[in-house]
Amino acid sequence: MNIKYGLNLLTISSILITGANSAAALSVSLYDGSTSQLPETQGYLKPGAINVVPTINTIINGVQVNTDIGGGTGYFGYSNYEANLANPSELLLVNNAFPALHQNNGYSIFFDVAVNTTTSNSDDRGSFTVLAISSNLKGIELDFDGDRIFAQSDTVPDGSTFSEFKRAETATFTISDNTSYELKIDNAGYELFANDASLLSGNLRDYEYDINGTDPALPFNPYETENFLFLGDLTDQASGEFTLSSASVTTSVPFNFSPTLGLIISGMGLLLKKLYKNNRS
Repeated sequence: MNIKYGLNLLTISSILITGANSAAALSVSLYDGSTSQLPETQGYLKPGAINVVPTINTIINGVQVNTDIGGGTGYFGYSNYEANLANPSELLLVNNAFPALHQNNGYSIFFDVAVNTTTSNSDDRGSFTVLAISSNLKGIELDFDGDRIFAQSDTVPDGSTFSEFKRAETATFTISDNTSYELKIDNAGYELFANDASLLSGNLRDYEYDINGTDPALPFNPYETENFLFLGDLTDQASGEFTLSSASVTTSVPFNFSPTLGLIISGMGLLLKKLYKNNRS
């Protein structure tokens, strides 16, 4: 009888007895630009536009989108939700296999993008946005504009019931270069990595959005939509051209070991150890 085998079982069972939590990573590719296809052909993201008809071209490693058309006062981007044609104020999940974005378990949004040009009428708006809203409706909106990336605040001014949406945490960065980003959500915070280097971090927000406060008004409220993801132009005050090369999401899926099973294996380990000692005597 091999004592190492028994000791290994004891080590495993010591974890199982406590009912310790562990986790497995679930990764889903939402868009792979290397296929020279549009994101909507891959089953997880759909394009959506309001008051703008962008120029869209597939290139060798992605999709190139220009929203600076006719003044650029509309919205266009890719989301894991689409409008219900029968009820435009209702959003429907594009693919039911899209994983839940639980902030306490942790998740990451990976995307490769180059924001080629930007035009903005506001210091608080960018022509490219990544918006992630968790299952508990806490999330973060990051805007890309000029030579910087910044988070949107959720401050509600006195006398209002809606967030002000002002520039908060800001990092200087060359957004026109094709860059691999990771937006990592962990408990109450977020962190943005650019080519594996930490660039920006802060707390998640609870945005209170007025759908009638923009022109044109949105028929739905993305900030009150669980597990919502958006990549694109999300403002009537900025426009530009971006090249999206890839997008994916990785979530942590927790699972619990059974204490009962742990006790059984622990007993087996002790028995094996006793048998080994008896054989040695």
